[in-house]
Amino acid sequence: MKRCFLHLSDIHYLIDYTKCNSFYAEIFKELTPPVEQIRSLVKEVNVTDIDFVLISGDLTENGNDEDYKHLKMHLREIFGNIPIIVTLGNHDNIKEFNKGWLGSVGINESSYHVLVNEAGINIISLDSSSEKHPDGMITEADCDWLEEAIQDSKNEPTILLTHHHLLDSQFSMPRAQYPEKFIQLVRDSNIIAVFNGHTHHFYSGEFAGKPYFTADSVSFSAEYVSDNHVYFVQRPGLTFFCLENGKIIPNRIGGIKISKYFGIFKPKEEI
Repeated sequence: MKRCFLHLSDIHYLIDYTKCNSFYAEIFKELTPPVEQIRSLVKEVNVTDIDFVLISGDLTENGNDEDYKHLKMHLREIFGNIPIIVTLGNHDNIKEFNKGWLGSVGINESSYHVLVNEAGINIISLDSSSEKHPDGMITEADCDWLEEAIQDSKNEPTILLTHHHLLDSQFSMPRAQYPEKFIQLVRDSNIIAVFNGHTHHFYSGEFAGKPYFTADSVSFSAEYVSDNHVYFVQRPGLTFFCLENGKIIPNRIGGIKISKYFGIFKPKEEI
């Protein structure tokens, strides 16, 4: 069985960036719209080969329901009816996501955990976002849900998707907080790979004995100059993966060439 899919992350979409009042407002004035960057990157892929798309969070820049609705519309124009599986990041708002992306109100507004099966592969979207912990938090309750999802996956190949990165060593930003139980669940499970974003930098390694991948950003990237100042650039990228005979092979598209320089800023919030 050969399955192919895309992994992208950190879109930070807004319909109108002039209304943005976050630290990134100055960057967004010069940023090539992320949807345009996605369109350009996807030209390097035969879309008919894609079985599904993973998006590991920060869909919007603290957007409202209309931002989520319009982003989904743009992605449907790009990917057609290819299934899109998402998780939420620290710049997402679950209430607005529910209304704009899911078209629902009154559903769970504390976390967005999902188990789906696409093309014979189980995909677990585990919400690591936390209003009080922008660097990410996976709680004991999240682990309980994950344990049930793993049981429901019936030992079939399973992918785990979060927003926040999980390894101390991979980037200067703090990793998500999680209990030891989380590591054990991943290690002892039928999970074949772990995917996330948040750092805006590609990374390939191992977590709990499983292949582990962090996506480039399709909006902007940060290069840490010092503890107090950050150098921002535009270096969009995504990854095309093929899964065959139990092996996951990544093909990184973009993410290396800098297309714009935004300069040095003093950070007021986390990426």
